[in-house]
Amino acid sequence: MMGDKRPNQILYADTKKLQEMSKLLEKFPQVGELAVTDVMRDARDYVVRTIPRIVPNEFAIDRKAMRSALGRRRVRSISNGADRTISIEVVGNRLKATRFTHTPTAPPSIGNSYKTAVTIYNNRGSKVLKKIPGADGKKKSVFIAKTGAKNSDKVPFIFFVRTGEYYGKKPKRRKVNFGGGKVSFMTSKGYEKIRPISTIGIPQMVTSNAVAKPLMDGLAAMVDKTITKNLDRSLQEMCNKLNR
Repeated sequence: MMGDKRPNQILYADTKKLQEMSKLLEKFPQVGELAVTDVMRDARDYVVRTIPRIVPNEFAIDRKAMRSALGRRRVRSISNGADRTISIEVVGNRLKATRFTHTPTAPPSIGNSYKTAVTIYNNRGSKVLKKIPGADGKKKSVFIAKTGAKNSDKVPFIFFVRTGEYYGKKPKRRKVNFGGGKVSFMTSKGYEKIRPISTIGIPQMVTSNAVAKPLMDGLAAMVDKTITKNLDRSLQEMCNKLNR
């Protein structure tokens, strides 16, 4: 469930028409390069628009949260001039658990105990997050806390877990006699480090059959349509130049 690695996934579009168009325009390299550039831009834009629309069909994340997590910087188009192909690379860190359906959605009242749970897949139900061993050997409960984000597109609350590591000197408890009884207090100040709970990333989600198939089918259809339009336009421009 945790991790901060940056996985990536490359989606290969069906580019038969692109290869045919490139061969037809070999004698007109500037026109051909412009047409390919248009296809790459449109393919990237299509993926950016489509992923937030189809991912919620499989995963328990809404479109707004998906668009916010994806952005435009996590998708880039790649052209391989050698074999005239286009691919789309999807990159990104693992998403915070609270991007998905989760409980609680905000910190409960002080003193009330609670369990944290998250639903990743729509058809697999909710999963309670168990205690996680810290560096001090103690098992730590997952808790929810504010992030301080004021932008509505940002995550307002995140699941955290204490790490068992401390900033500064680790605090110690000391018991002393007071009023006929024992009183426990902290002898030194220190703050235990925390880390967010992360789950799967967008690259992993787009490899799911429920996401990858409609995404690639739609991408192939879009590429064919764009190539046909660009080819017609390029050929018309060439004819106009020859008739001058």
